[in-house]
Amino acid sequence: MQSFMYLRPGNLYKEFTVEQSQTAVLSNGRPVVGYNTDDHIILKGCLAQAAANEVAQYDQIGHRITHTIVQNGRRVAKEDDRLHLGDRTFLVKGIDEAGNLGICTIYYVEERNDLE
Repeated sequence: MQSFMYLRPGNLYKEFTVEQSQTAVLSNGRPVVGYNTDDHIILKGCLAQAAANEVAQYDQIGHRITHTIVQNGRRVAKEDDRLHLGDRTFLVKGIDEAGNLGICTIYYVEERNDLE
């Protein structure tokens, strides 16, 4: 039995703008997270809905995910970074570097509508 993959326009690589998270400590000792919007780091990857088993796996460790992004090569973003695709914003909740071979990286992300 042969299996076929149907590629539709818009399903291939997309360019995400990466905003790296930066932590700081206020004068009262409270930690805050900010994002570096000055650097223009681009991540090219394929966006897909997260599978039910992936959602359940991340739910167990207290992270909600909605999508996965697969990128060729070593990782460009880290956990807690923000990814922008047009008017959509994604928070990186987990990363799988597929055996640390540098072949591909899978980002587990949550789409957020309440962030700029």
